Amino acid sequence: DNPPETPGVPTVTLDGFKLKASLENIAVNASIIEFALYKDNAKSKTGKAAVKADSASFTFTVTAGSEYKVQCRAYKSGDYSDWSDFSAPQGTIPATPEGFKKCVLQGDNHDQVYLEWEELKTATSYEIEYANDQSYFDNTDKTTKKDVGKVTQFTFVDEFKIDSDKSDAGQWFFRFRAKNEKGESGWSAISTTKIGKAPAAPTTWSSTNSAILGEPLTLYWVHNSEDGTSQTDAQLRLTI
Repeated sequence: DNPPETPGVPTVTLDGFKLKASLENIAVNASIIEFALYKDNAKSKTGKAAVKADSASFTFTVTAGSEYKVQCRAYKSGDYSDWSDFSAPQGTIPATPEGFKKCVLQGDNHDQVYLEWEELKTATSYEIEYANDQSYFDNTDKTTKKDVGKVTQFTFVDEFKIDSDKSDAGQWFFRFRAKNEKGESGWSAISTTKIGKAPAAPTTWSSTNSAILGEPLTLYWVHNSEDGTSQTDAQLRLTI
């Protein structure tokens, strides 16, 4: 008839989204062990397991992006013991981020990309993926991934720098995910921006000042003196 004694600290193992709390070598005069799961320091749910062969265990389903810990107490014949101390916290993989807070251009030539995002619980690092075609994501190896560590903002300074070959001008697409020792989150929504400045009005010349019907007239111009990028398209308008 003695009331149960306070059990020891439960052992916790995490496999994906299954958290198992267990107690071995039970010697606290109990028939049932009740486990209490705490999510981010708030009590989330409880579960009871019968004591069999001096052992008891209960498995909880958990979610991404949180830390969990467990305590337990013993039960017998209507009496409960005090709660045990907490187990060491266990973090799940980070939750999938929504997207960037900011995706903007910087630099004199608008060829530096500044990205900013919200910090995610349990994340120990972040990875950014980018490509110049949105269809490349998930389907090809034509994307580039960059691990930027545990920060919430990052600036691409040289990756899209406009230089003599102009290869990096144009539209680019970005997304990111969070990582920790348990794994990786899903990818965020995609953000996009166009590298470089919009072209200024071209400076134009012609091969002649007076055009005669039936003779050729050649027009030529300097395109986009704003950042020096190569022309991809032009429109001509003739006013008579």
